[in-house]
Amino acid sequence: MDLSWADTSLPDIKTLVKQLLHIDPSHRGTITAAMLELQKVLDTVIRVAESPQPTLSITPCSLSPGWLDTVNAQSSLLEALLCLIGCPLPADREDLRVHHADLNEPRLRAWYQYAADTITKFF
Repeated sequence: MDLSWADTSLPDIKTLVKQLLHIDPSHRGTITAAMLELQKVLDTVIRVAESPQPTLSITPCSLSPGWLDTVNAQSSLLEALLCLIGCPLPADREDLRVHHADLNEPRLRAWYQYAADTITKFF
């Protein structure tokens, strides 16, 4: 079979085509089923490629250097979460204000205790 068209393709595609050609035909599915699967893959690739890509903030970070290291250094998950909610919000992330305002130490401690009690009850 002529694979000259694959010479200009990606090396992985050429390898895949060669592998597919050497499979025992009795183990192959129908061409219709293969076409449907390929169409699903292509539809997914197109949908992902067309979806808006996230944009990263390019403004300087308003948090001090190493701020995340202070969170990481905490001895427990609860202490790390409390440290994290104690950090100021980045200046360019107004969208986080509602969530940040909703988190406070008493509420976080209550959620943590509820989770700990639930886990203890089931295990």
